[in-house]
Amino acid sequence: MRDLLLISDNHGNRISEFLENGVLKLNGIDNAETSYLEHPATLIHCGDLTCWGSVQELEHHLQDIRKIGLIEEVILIAGNHDWCFQRSPMKAKAIAEKFGVTYLESESTRLDGLHLYGCPWTPMFMDWAFMYGHQQDRSFWKGIPSDIDILITHGPPMGICDRNMQGESCGSSGLRQRVSEISPKLHLFGHIHPGYGVFVEETDSSGLIEMKRTMFINSAVSNDMNRIVNKPFLISSEFLREMGCEM
Repeated sequence: MRDLLLISDNHGNRISEFLENGVLKLNGIDNAETSYLEHPATLIHCGDLTCWGSVQELEHHLQDIRKIGLIEEVILIAGNHDWCFQRSPMKAKAIAEKFGVTYLESESTRLDGLHLYGCPWTPMFMDWAFMYGHQQDRSFWKGIPSDIDILITHGPPMGICDRNMQGESCGSSGLRQRVSEISPKLHLFGHIHPGYGVFVEETDSSGLIEMKRTMFINSAVSNDMNRIVNKPFLISSEFLREMGCEM
């Protein structure tokens, strides 16, 4: 099993450049250290890879990622800036395939025996890509499979790493409810830049004594001015095994 490199919301900043400044490596729930990418890793990108969302910009950034030798696999969802996946889906998906990138749009994939599900949609805010009406929020997320290990969404669930610069909670209540029902081991997202960080929750959704643990990670690396201010997260393979993320 490879380490997981987590990035969201670089908004057109080149990953190969800011990755040189290091990562925040998670070796345990209370064990994080500044480090560097030293071993083969899988990049999970939670959306807003691009700034303006053209197919040309998408190709430019995927080409840049593929020059990073230690990134062996890439799993990508779109964000609200990644218009190409909504306006020109066939072209955008063909570019992803060209660079060997697994693109998820409300669909699943397998990674080292783990079940992953990715979805780009977020509640309506102005006029951006992949947004649904607030009246749909309670029902929209019911399609997430119940047996997933890792959930990847662009936006956060309500109340978890979801506060904007004004301190307002901007996450989805419907997503929060569904995550509480299925308790994935990891829920990865971004979108709300000031919400960058990690939160761990233990739940007993089944009524049994055994608790289920979900680690929530907002990996938005930029601020609201699209400047890189946060380090990508790196989850070590050892910690993944400790969380039960193995075949």
